[in-house]
Amino acid sequence: MKNMLLRSLSLLCALCASGVQAGGWAGGAMKLNSLYVEGEDDGSRVYIVTDRFANPDNCSFSDPFYRIYGNTPKGKYITATALSAVTAGKDVALALYGCDDWGRAIVGAIHIIQ
Repeated sequence: MKNMLLRSLSLLCALCASGVQAGGWAGGAMKLNSLYVEGEDDGSRVYIVTDRFANPDNCSFSDPFYRIYGNTPKGKYITATALSAVTAGKDVALALYGCDDWGRAIVGAIHIIQ
């Protein structure tokens, strides 16, 4: 029963991630190339870099760098999930919501794809 529920959720997330739309899932699987923690002492500047660019909110930065606010509880979970995906070599789908102060898209959710 648990496996069936997990498969259903994975299918639902994959369907949600199939198209680019403003403030939402950034169409399809991406490979995470790296993870950066930089800048502020509070850990608020965590960036992931993917193999392709998605920009549903027309942010001004045009490279595949995506911001995670690592100083928030949700940001810590997203960072840990991203690190797991990088380590395991898994693709991810990202939900992007808005732009940060440097013009990079903000990660609001992450889904590891098998």
